[in-house]
Formats: sequence, structure tokens, C-alpha cells
Amino acid sequence: MVSLPVFTVKPSGKVSVFTGDTLTLNCHATGDPPPVVSRKRQGAALPVGRGDRREKALTMRDLREEDAGNYICVATSAGVFDIETLSDVEVEPVGIGKL
Repeated sequence: MVSLPVFTVKPSGKVSVFTGDTLTLNCHATGDPPPVVSRKRQGAALPVGRGDRREKALTMRDLREEDAGNYICVATSAGVFDIETLSDVEVEPVGIGKL
């Protein structure tokens, strides 16, 4: 029996970080068959050379202002059924608030 994928861990919908920070977006789903989890970025490529994509997490290091945007976690079961969750990431320059 095929069951639709369901997120068991979803990243925050809105995330604010500072330039130079490291950010981890955790995402995990279950289903039958077990879903394949992938990551993408709306309208742009994922940062190159500063991140790790693992099954349950996307980690990005040394964040820059241009890394801001919508990051999407997709869980696909049986190559047909998929669900998505979105994180809106804001990257702010380091200022007085973070010394």
C-alpha cells in the first residue's frame, strides 16, 4: 500500500540570520515507500561550495546577503507523490545588534 509522504520534521517558515553565520534547515519525511527528500531554492541555485546537502538537513556556511530567499524541501514518494515545505531566509548584515 502506498501512503503519501508526511513531514516529521520541517524547517522554520521564517528564518533570520546574519552574514557569516551558518544555517541548518532540517527536513525529514516518512511514507510508504520511504520518500526521497531533496532541496531547491526558488528562482536561484543553492549556494555552491559553502553547504552540505544531506538527507535530513541542508547546512549553509558563511552566509551572504545574496543567499536570502525561499528554500524548499521536497519529499517525493514512489516518484509520483510529493509534498513541499518552504523556508523564507533573511540574511542581514552584521551590525550593532551582533557584536
